Amino acid sequence: MYTFNNFPYNLSEQVMSDLSDHYQQPDEAGLPVSQEENSVFSAALQGISRMEHNEAQIPSESAFQRPGAVTAVEAVSTHSSGTPSDLVLQKLSEVESAVHRLNDKVARGTAGRDRATDNPDIRRAISKIEGAVNETIEERIDRLSQRVENLTSQVDGFAIVVDSVSLLSSRIDAINRYMTDFSNLLHKEKERTNAMSSGVDEACRRFHHLLASISRPLEPGDLMGFYDM
Repeated sequence: MYTFNNFPYNLSEQVMSDLSDHYQQPDEAGLPVSQEENSVFSAALQGISRMEHNEAQIPSESAFQRPGAVTAVEAVSTHSSGTPSDLVLQKLSEVESAVHRLNDKVARGTAGRDRATDNPDIRRAISKIEGAVNETIEERIDRLSQRVENLTSQVDGFAIVVDSVSLLSSRIDAINRYMTDFSNLLHKEKERTNAMSSGVDEACRRFHHLLASISRPLEPGDLMGFYDM
């Protein structure tokens, strides 16, 4: 069991003793204490005595309680036969026993797990489970890789379609330019055909006029008129 020694300690007495020892002895250099340090020591002693007087004026806990009320310390003393230190020791022993019980449970669980893993049947079952898990993971990885490849091919095909669509406008512009050039060529050929047809018409008219002139008898002035045509 744990034992606690009672060490009564008074703060004011200890401080006054320390201060008196300090100011009654010379300093580290061997010089006597100055008058200013003595005044500081006197002020410190007055402050400590004032604090003790104020503490003495503070009413105790029993002054604020109803007659017949039981304080916390009295309640603890009533419900337990020992002192507060005995109660603390009892709680510590209970905690220690609980920790020991937990350690025993952990040790038994570890030993049971070791014995279970030492069994060859259990080892084979564990190896089978691990193999099945590994195969399942590998199959899933293969399926995922195939899906990724399919998605990659689809994305490549879609990229080709997008490129074709982007080139479609330029192709349409080229076709429009070709059709415009072809229409201009047709217009020129039409003009040339019209010119040729007008020339043929003029040649036919002259040929008919020549035939008409030849079919009638010539007169002295017709030959000159023929050259005037």
